[in-house]
Amino acid sequence: EARAALRSALALDPSHEAARQTLAVLLIEAHADEDAETVLAEGLRLNPAQTNFAIVLARLQLERGEEAAALQTLRSHAAAAESNAEYRAFTAALLQRLGRHTEAIEEYLAVLDLAPYAGIWWVGLGRSYEAAGRTGDAAAAYARARETGTLAPGIASFVEQKLQTLR
Repeated sequence: EARAALRSALALDPSHEAARQTLAVLLIEAHADEDAETVLAEGLRLNPAQTNFAIVLARLQLERGEEAAALQTLRSHAAAAESNAEYRAFTAALLQRLGRHTEAIEEYLAVLDLAPYAGIWWVGLGRSYEAAGRTGDAAAAYARARETGTLAPGIASFVEQKLQTLR
């Protein structure tokens, strides 16, 4: 019933973002991911600056194994997310996953300008530096990650191992 009511609300006012977001959540919870993607894509068509819709849509695309589509979704709405650290970190992690480490490094550096205290993003930067053969930069990034004091114990152990290996 709730989904039908939300669809009716969107038929009357397609720009009603709260209704669209709630409907997308309900569809995802019901494992109707394809319908959720359609709802989110329509929301992005109406308001390309709705970066939360882009993140959720990209996550759904990733779950389907559509990494290129997820990256395209994120890139298409990147201008609206220029100062959104979470959005940019997600983009950086996806670039890293795709083996596009030079681009991932650029994105992580931008993220860390916005949020230098986020240790996990320093780890991401270190991993891409390492994959790009920049071991000195990788060690420096891992050291910065450790210095933040924000890492979960397992990640902190990983960082310590990396620092030992790179010395």
